[in-house]
Amino acid sequence: PTDRLPARFQRSREPAEPAPVDSAVETTAEQLIAANQALEQGDINTAIARYQAALEINPDNVTALTKLAYLLTIRRSYKEAVEVARRATELAPNNPDTHATLAMALDWSGQPDAAIQAALKALDVNQQHVPALAYLAEAYADKGRWKLSMQSAQQAVEIDPESYIAQRNLGYAREAQGDYQGAIEAYRQAISLAPEFSYIHLDVARNLRVLGDTEGAIREVEKAIEVDPNDPAAYDQLGLIYYTSQEFERAAAEFQKAIEANPKYALPYAHLGWVLYAERQYEEAIPQLQKALELGAESVEYYYEIGLSYALIDQCEDAIPWLQKALELDPDAQPAHEGMKLCGQE
Repeated sequence: PTDRLPARFQRSREPAEPAPVDSAVETTAEQLIAANQALEQGDINTAIARYQAALEINPDNVTALTKLAYLLTIRRSYKEAVEVARRATELAPNNPDTHATLAMALDWSGQPDAAIQAALKALDVNQQHVPALAYLAEAYADKGRWKLSMQSAQQAVEIDPESYIAQRNLGYAREAQGDYQGAIEAYRQAISLAPEFSYIHLDVARNLRVLGDTEGAIREVEKAIEVDPNDPAAYDQLGLIYYTSQEFERAAAEFQKAIEANPKYALPYAHLGWVLYAERQYEEAIPQLQKALELGAESVEYYYEIGLSYALIDQCEDAIPWLQKALELDPDAQPAHEGMKLCGQE
């Protein structure tokens, strides 16, 4: 993906539909130009639509596949992003951009081991490939390999300090090691280089929350929504802030907005399930948590909360399989044991 973008954009807070694709724009090259123009203006939805239109004309266009995979990743459409990125690597196995983008999609979808291998393939082609080094740093951080993460991040920044991807993932490497203030500094540097991408504002907000600055975190999420009103993760993160503050009604409203922005994004369903569970609406919580699992989210907490929800409405026959699954994933999961006791199994 393009690693530097001009800061020419002004977005409203209102969610926007992608601009209709002009049927008169027929060539792949023209669609790519239109996509890049939309991206420069921060219009991610229209950029996605244009790259998809380019691929309808030429399904083997590696540039369109690679950039589309990147945008689908930041839109949290992980499964589709991985599929598109894999197609790009198959068509251009000697293009480091394709492997680097696959690395990002894999890591964001919860597959850091596979992401590391993809990033290393990119570096086999070009040892100085900045996005590959940056995504390698991110994946190493997610594996708890702090030293390797920082080495890769620093190398990426040394090669190209003007790369927003390098600066962003330097922030991620710092955050993983508990250097939250240092992470914020790197994230803000990345934002100055690429203000069109809302997800980096969410990185800042996450670290502000850890530092106890809830109001600052809310302001940063609001900035993300100003930049991109269609980013589902922005509404999800705002919902989490309200959930943590036990403002359940406001939290539920934000999780619903996240779901509307991207119905394939798993986490808002789980988080809405948390709200319903906290409000003792157990029967309503169950389908939300199940939907999160169906969409690919994987957490022992979702399994035992489904089990506990069934147990608390006296449906132990339905509860026990979910509690057993939770204990398979984590034998020490105390809530799962409590659910088994409720059902007379322990």
